[in-house]
Amino acid sequence: MTSALTVSGLSARYPGSAASVLHEITLDVPEGELLAVLGPSGCGKSTLLRVLAGLMPATAGTVDLAGRRVVDGASGVAPEHRNIGLVPQDPSLFPHLDVAANVGFGLRARRRPVPERVTELLDVVGIPELAHRRPDELSGGQAQRVSLARALAPNPDLVLLDEPFSALDATLRLRLRGEIRGILAARGATGLLVTHDQDEALSTADRVAIINAGRIIQCGTPQEVYSRPETAWVAGFVGTCSLLRGSSDGTTVTSLLGRTPAPPSLPTGEVLVVVRPEQVRVLGPGQPGVDAVVEAVEYSGHSTRYVLRAEATAEEITARELGPARFVAGERVVGAVSEQLHVVAG
Repeated sequence: MTSALTVSGLSARYPGSAASVLHEITLDVPEGELLAVLGPSGCGKSTLLRVLAGLMPATAGTVDLAGRRVVDGASGVAPEHRNIGLVPQDPSLFPHLDVAANVGFGLRARRRPVPERVTELLDVVGIPELAHRRPDELSGGQAQRVSLARALAPNPDLVLLDEPFSALDATLRLRLRGEIRGILAARGATGLLVTHDQDEALSTADRVAIINAGRIIQCGTPQEVYSRPETAWVAGFVGTCSLLRGSSDGTTVTSLLGRTPAPPSLPTGEVLVVVRPEQVRVLGPGQPGVDAVVEAVEYSGHSTRYVLRAEATAEEITARELGPARFVAGERVVGAVSEQLHVVAG
């Protein structure tokens, strides 16, 4: 598969600072893929986007876009010559221009037919009737659709999405991210989504690159990074989990949950067993499982979250079940844990 974006050994630091904020980032994004770069605040994900867009220089490494080198160490192609579309967190529409003029703004400089292309893109993003409205007459979701249409207008080699849904309410955010994912896929566009929202990354992207402290920690499909995290940090950051202490002799892992086969790549010694809340069923006393006491109960409408304290080791286990609460804090229960467990080095 042809690569749309290849990043090799990319490092960067802020002017006047000796400390790097990006450390030898390496990524490969095939044509038509949407890659999410997921990480906590201050991890370097927005800096990566700025370097790719040409808004900040690199200090080392290379970036190839559609087979063309746009970053080579501290040298780089100017932002306007990279053929990159940007959908920012704030739509940043020109307030004195209507929707059609905002979408077509960058096309005139490229000598491309404007009216036909604008009409096509407004149809694509589902707002043809808004062509002559001003930005102050748009809702947040409509403004982001205009921003996406503007980013797609010049047929970019890469679309950068900088937390574009974070300012929207929860219901609109869910709907719009699915629609934008569908639009990008239908156009065969290659995208890179920067976000701190785990649900957004897992539900929207083809692959997810986990970044922390300026380094890519793991990159894989949403199912891989959630179900098979490579480190305890990734396990705790991507979704919710309980990390139970255990030990491995190279063949068997022994923990509060009993004995399970050790993965071939797992080192001997102390390990951590990753238990997701949906892997735990809360049962009454006397059932097979881990004897525990309910420490907390949180009902959220569609589901109930339990925090259990194992009687044998005092370790905490989190469970989540659909429906209303069946147990109360202080009650003795059993946590029945799925046998399909993932283990990481301790």
